[in-house]
Amino acid sequence: MQEILKSCKNRVVLFDNKARDENKKDEQLKEVLSLINKVIAENGGKPYTDEFFEKLKAVIECILGLSSFVEGVVGSLNLKIPLFERK
Repeated sequence: MQEILKSCKNRVVLFDNKARDENKKDEQLKEVLSLINKVIAENGGKPYTDEFFEKLKAVIECILGLSSFVEGVVGSLNLKIPLFERK
């Protein structure tokens, strides 16, 4: 968890999803909007940096590649299962 927080520069907002108090809900909303505005200001007016977007894109491509690989392995194993069941 500490690694994740570190990668996010410790920018965290905790929400009480079950809050019924309107003042508490408003305060939580103000807190998250304040953090969003801070991130945008730090990134030169953008909600994310191009560098972050490129890294995210690479991670997504890697995940999709792994998913495709796993599907291929599962398909191959499914073809072999009947051969072992016959023995």
